[in-house]
Amino acid sequence: MSAELSAPTPFVPSFVPGPALQYALEQFLFTEAALLDEHRYEEWLKLFTPDARYRMPARTNHAALESERRELLDPDAPAHFDDDFRGLSLRVGRLMSGLAWSESPLSRTRRLVSNVRSRALPEPGALEVFSSFLLYRSSQEHDVDVFAGMRRDVLRRGDMPGSWRIAHRTVLLDQTVILASNLSVFF
Repeated sequence: MSAELSAPTPFVPSFVPGPALQYALEQFLFTEAALLDEHRYEEWLKLFTPDARYRMPARTNHAALESERRELLDPDAPAHFDDDFRGLSLRVGRLMSGLAWSESPLSRTRRLVSNVRSRALPEPGALEVFSSFLLYRSSQEHDVDVFAGMRRDVLRRGDMPGSWRIAHRTVLLDQTVILASNLSVFF
């Protein structure tokens, strides 16, 4: 997918979306966060295209900002997970089965999404959307994890007017060492 490797500068949008588009993108991401917090995983999965890719590159410490851009855009960088649509479906199925020991009982989560920025891509009907997130997870009596980071999404127009679907998501955590006992939640 050519949209995966676009990169003048992922942090400075090349266009400013109108208020209606900005609102639509934010509402899409807020709705997605609510679906995950409410454990509505099968509905969440429908937000992805059949050729979707969902990945979280492993972070490394480097002096230059260029390393963050490389981690964000290099499709072959080592990753904590790198799923296609089938892999996402299997993960959702496992969570829904009740057999995922790390999610028994299910974690209580709260996702905050902000700083939504976008730019047009050469692919018709596609946008590159960057967002910051904070994910709070509580499980059992005393286990609490907080994940902060950014996401780079490639969104494509959906079948319904005004709808979007996730074709590609790259998640960058703001930590190189993950202190959580597992990565069983979706970002």
